[in-house]
Amino acid sequence: MALGKKYYEKTSADNKEIGFDYQYLCFISKLLDIKIGQKIAYEEKDDIHIESSDGKLILIQVKHSIQTNVNDAIINLTKLDLDLWKTLYNWTQIITDSSDGRSKIQKQLSFVQNTHFVLLTNKNLATNPILLKIKALKDGNLKLKEFNDYLANLKKQTNSSTIVKYIDTLSSLNKQVYECFINNILTEQTKTNVIEGIKQQIREKMIKPSRVDDVFSSIYAKLKVDFFEKVHKEEKQVITYDEYLETFTPIFENFKTTLLPYRFFKRMLPDNIAEQYFIQQLIEIGDISENDIVEMADYTESMLQMKMNLDKWYEDNELTIEDIESFHKETFNIWKNNHKKHHKNSSNEDNINAYACLSELREKLLKIQQTELQTSPSNGEFYYLSNEKRLGWKKYWQEKYKK
Repeated sequence: MALGKKYYEKTSADNKEIGFDYQYLCFISKLLDIKIGQKIAYEEKDDIHIESSDGKLILIQVKHSIQTNVNDAIINLTKLDLDLWKTLYNWTQIITDSSDGRSKIQKQLSFVQNTHFVLLTNKNLATNPILLKIKALKDGNLKLKEFNDYLANLKKQTNSSTIVKYIDTLSSLNKQVYECFINNILTEQTKTNVIEGIKQQIREKMIKPSRVDDVFSSIYAKLKVDFFEKVHKEEKQVITYDEYLETFTPIFENFKTTLLPYRFFKRMLPDNIAEQYFIQQLIEIGDISENDIVEMADYTESMLQMKMNLDKWYEDNELTIEDIESFHKETFNIWKNNHKKHHKNSSNEDNINAYACLSELREKLLKIQQTELQTSPSNGEFYYLSNEKRLGWKKYWQEKYKK
């Protein structure tokens, strides 16, 4: 006869809409600290869990609040906080889960001896009476009977039958299991802005400040794609240390190099797209028709992406004004030699020669410092200089466009 679903399978939330979710960000944060021999999973045995090759287990329950007090600080975790009691209840259910082979006391005891239970929250934990009592128990300053007496009195202070049920479930654990469980409970309060915390972790991996956002975006995107692929296959997102190295080392190494990171910015096209100087020149030599808005948009995006990357590299102190102008000048010289070659002879075939010049330059891959650009940004640089009236395609293009 098949066993029923394990408790932590019953509480899984794979099909929830995730978005830019606090719990998933906490998962990313823990992934960035993964150690040799460990594997980390999202929404498998708990919200997050980390398992070591020696059998040690860390179960992490993530609780988040946007509620604030009168000082605009995140509210405290109170002694009758439903999040707190639901967390403790979930853990007791995992400990005693018969579907996972823990119906007997010895199995439960073995499980808790090898497991740490972490409450990870952005709520203020410092003054929580339950957590203070748990600390006193762990330090030997409080006896288990005194703790249970405190819980019995606490039940009288609530009208919530749910919280009463959670307290009773905790108190009903076998005494040895109970004491070991309490001793292995840990708490962790996240920073107010968990994203900034992750970026600090990235920075500590020898990533330049100007490239931290790029690394964060790359890691987040890669993980989310993997997550949704796993959900589609009805699998859990589990990552071993070796898989972490294989997948994410290239991202860190890429942004540690002296090469300039080429970014893709949000597409913002001008309203007068057909009136741009470089577009007018392309129409004139027959490269595009005056009604081909799609191709105009494609060329304009290449130009704007190149321009925005140059601006970003300057803003991040990756390049100086002199570096950028030197790049423009080198591009101009490449164009000048090519333009002269194609217009050396007859001017009767001006448009044909101009198109030949353009076509050859579109195959050039430009280089800025040690970074070789791909086709689209290289083309975008030529379009940019054309739009700035610094180069053209016909033999006497200056007579019309430099007036």
